[in-house]
Amino acid sequence: MRKQSYTIPLAEARREYLKNEAFREVLNSGCFIYAEDSYVLNDERYIIKNGSGYHLTDYARANLTECALLFDEREIIKYSGSVTRGEVAQDAVIDIRHSTTYSSARQKSGLTDDIKRMRKNALELFDMQSTQQKTCWQWIYDIITDKGTTTSGMFVQKTSLVSKVYDRAKNNDPSMPKMKTIITIAAAYDLELTTTEALLRLAGHSFSPTSKEHDCFRFIISTMHGYTLQAKNELLDEEGFDPLGSQTQKKERKLQQLMTAQK
Repeated sequence: MRKQSYTIPLAEARREYLKNEAFREVLNSGCFIYAEDSYVLNDERYIIKNGSGYHLTDYARANLTECALLFDEREIIKYSGSVTRGEVAQDAVIDIRHSTTYSSARQKSGLTDDIKRMRKNALELFDMQSTQQKTCWQWIYDIITDKGTTTSGMFVQKTSLVSKVYDRAKNNDPSMPKMKTIITIAAAYDLELTTTEALLRLAGHSFSPTSKEHDCFRFIISTMHGYTLQAKNELLDEEGFDPLGSQTQKKERKLQQLMTAQK
């Protein structure tokens, strides 16, 4: 049985992102926010943000056809027994699974134009930041202070990074932030994918299309808004990647892996 839906659970979204190139391409545009189990265009008509995270506007809930990604939901019924061997049909054990998939062919055609427009605006934002000659550290410091972080202690608690990172941002250190540092800050402060990409470019970095770890980073940033940094690190750990945060945490994780291997 198949039906259409504008919602997809997080676990299903991750599976679909890994196997469906069209879905991955749409999310990597940075034009969608995952809110209330839906991928909705990141526009003030559809998305609002408050202290508890991102939410759909009343207009968005009433007009999902114009702003949300559409999915096919299938109910897959598997019979573990065989009625042809004399078994009674109603006694056969049934396993019911649900599958959610994205199909670009079923999507409202106008969304393509919206994605192109929003992507163009995102690139113009980066160009504006570049012309203002604002460094990556300066922009990071503006972002975290705008979000209420005013001390190194608050920053460390929020990101699990060392206090030196906060000091570098505050003092506009001449060095360039490492890629993992930017990703950690983006994940901790729920930055949008387009903003994250702009910060990476300012620091001379970019996502590699062939890196599975970078692919996981992009999924976390594009989808896991409102999730704790711990939850995001759990996904990284499940897929075999180091957590976001301090080097101390990474060393502890590697030590635990070594101890486990020796048992």
